[in-house]
Amino acid sequence: MSKRASQAEALRYLLDKRKAEVAELEKKLEEASRLKVGDYAKIIELTPEGSSYGAAVGDIVQVIRADYGHLPHKCIKCGGPDRYEYWFYPEHLERATDEEVAAAAKQEEKWAKIGRKANEFKVGDIVRYEYNSKNNNAIGRSGFSGILAEIDDTGLGSKRKIDLVHLVKPSFVDDDHDTWARLGDVALVVPVENRIDQ
Repeated sequence: MSKRASQAEALRYLLDKRKAEVAELEKKLEEASRLKVGDYAKIIELTPEGSSYGAAVGDIVQVIRADYGHLPHKCIKCGGPDRYEYWFYPEHLERATDEEVAAAAKQEEKWAKIGRKANEFKVGDIVRYEYNSKNNNAIGRSGFSGILAEIDDTGLGSKRKIDLVHLVKPSFVDDDHDTWARLGDVALVVPVENRIDQ
């Protein structure tokens, strides 16, 4: 065997060894970043079935069971009276930061003070609407953001939970589109129970 052939074999051996080491490190990294029982996660995507269980994008959940199946994470909604348990795909969750977990607890506490679950809007509530490009409704299409509006429908008649509320169209909005708004685009200003004009 020539010297050149033995050098090529040695390099091939070292390359194969390095590839095996990289593959092993990638496997360890994947395992280390995998959510485990007790970890907190944020829902970043949801199937329609998840919505019917009460889950919503942005919810902070805690992993209560983890396995290696195609639907590996059983989670429970953290705190509040609207608790649910549901199985999630790995790509539908991301590890929640300590700040996100604390903010979720604070949000639920704030809503509990007025006797409601987090993001439990009612017909008659006055909300501030903040338009973003994912919510293409009449108010946003007219270029308005930060306006106050009254909720006139919460979609509770629907057979499954929806993360939308319907706003009364302000008289200065002349767009023909509807005024459904995502929960993430509205902030409660005055609960219906505290309105003095009713």
